[in-house]
Amino acid sequence: MTMNINRAQLLGVCVRAAEARNLPSGVTVANFSLMLTESFTDRSGQPKTRTSYVKVNCWQELAEKAATIATKGATIYAEGRLQSSSWTDRQTGEKKYSLEVTAFSISDHAPQQEEKREKHATSRASGTAAAEAILSRAEQ
Repeated sequence: MTMNINRAQLLGVCVRAAEARNLPSGVTVANFSLMLTESFTDRSGQPKTRTSYVKVNCWQELAEKAATIATKGATIYAEGRLQSSSWTDRQTGEKKYSLEVTAFSISDHAPQQEEKREKHATSRASGTAAAEAILSRAEQ
């Protein structure tokens, strides 16, 4: 039996704010777009960047959360699964395809949250160093 994994983890800048809306069925949905920028070095050694835009779909309570935190310019972390969709362009009759992420978790990844994490990690490290120093003295 073949095992498949369909999981996406994204950290990017919100370029289209989420707006929650209710479908006729009563289900709440919100969509927003994330800009993901990747830095790399090409074959000639030159630094390059590549930017991708990903549509993220949120349902029910997560849609309401998205409408609150996924504002334009916010850094958002999203986890979910890839889902493809297709439609026919009304003007050209051409079949179009899209690959999107259906989120099951999102969070605001604000710079101040990152600073708190770094301070916590630093205080834990210095606390560990202090504990090691005490243990070292006790062993002498």
